[in-house]
Amino acid sequence: MLLAEGSQGSGKTVAGNRWLQGRKTFSGVRGSQEMCGPGDSSGTYLIRIFIEQGVRHQVGVASRACCDQSTQSGNGTQLRKNFAALASAPRGWEAQRGAATPAEEPGVSWFDGSWDGPRAVTMVVSCLKRSFTLGLDGGDDFLGEMLWPDTWGGVYTFVGGIDGDHIYRVEWAAAASWSLFVS
Repeated sequence: MLLAEGSQGSGKTVAGNRWLQGRKTFSGVRGSQEMCGPGDSSGTYLIRIFIEQGVRHQVGVASRACCDQSTQSGNGTQLRKNFAALASAPRGWEAQRGAATPAEEPGVSWFDGSWDGPRAVTMVVSCLKRSFTLGLDGGDDFLGEMLWPDTWGGVYTFVGGIDGDHIYRVEWAAAASWSLFVS
């Protein structure tokens, strides 16, 4: 998966699928390949996100308008309108989530505490439900399911950092691993 060269916030893309955030807080990058666009209303996508460095994460999807530096000024008001994420902070479905809303009332199956620090995350994107679901590799396989706005056309993978200095690597998941996450 390639990350969009012109949509990398304050960071920089290295090797196409790796993003270095830099020191700017509340910054993110989106992928370059559209999912759930016109004619793709029932597709399902499986994406692997490797968080190599960083503490407070944001993972989800973004609109085409997301993530150039002009949308990331001050308190990030414009940026929040262009991404939908689940944040790693406690109750990350309430804060730093951008335009996302929980698919259901968060309950005991949603993550408790935080999922900060380096780790691997799997994201399932459902075009039919207009949602994404996150799970941790080797840990909590259901962190939560979030919806993106109905007004968005297609979406793109999004990763961001609440704190600075994140390093992310983003990949399409191998077909063999689909059975673990999609029933």
